[in-house]
Amino acid sequence: MKNRWFIVSVLVLLAGALSIAIAQRHGRGGDWGIMGMQKYVQRLNLTPEQQQQIRQIIGTRRQAAEPDMKGAGDLRATLAKQVFVDQPNAAQIQQTANQLKLQMSKMIDEYVAAGMDVNKVLTAEQRSEVQKIIEERRTKSEQRMQRWKERKQQRQQQSDPNPGN
Repeated sequence: MKNRWFIVSVLVLLAGALSIAIAQRHGRGGDWGIMGMQKYVQRLNLTPEQQQQIRQIIGTRRQAAEPDMKGAGDLRATLAKQVFVDQPNAAQIQQTANQLKLQMSKMIDEYVAAGMDVNKVLTAEQRSEVQKIIEERRTKSEQRMQRWKERKQQRQQQSDPNPGN
């Protein structure tokens, strides 16, 4: 469980950093407008040097992960095609699934390595703030999931007004 949240936290941080890199590439680097990342830059109080270091880390790691991301996308499509046929070949499906697991594992390794590199750039205070952001996002995610479950239950009740009959 602890490992899962570590990966989630790295992904949250990477999503932000990747957005920064994309914004920079598209000429919006001044405000980091994509996905509202400016609030994280401000909240973490990143220096211009830290911002530049993070951009460089994410750019390098993203470039390294691109072949794995494309390969995983191709494998997902292949897997779907193999599953949804009249007579699926279980051995072939398992082989493709194993290849996809390997690709996903490589991508996770790259995300973790990028997170570790970014972590080295942050101060102890900034890392503490990242932990708060991660917890806030986790809480919001749980709240969204709860609301979704409640709405689903309401829809089911509305579609079957006499559940006991």
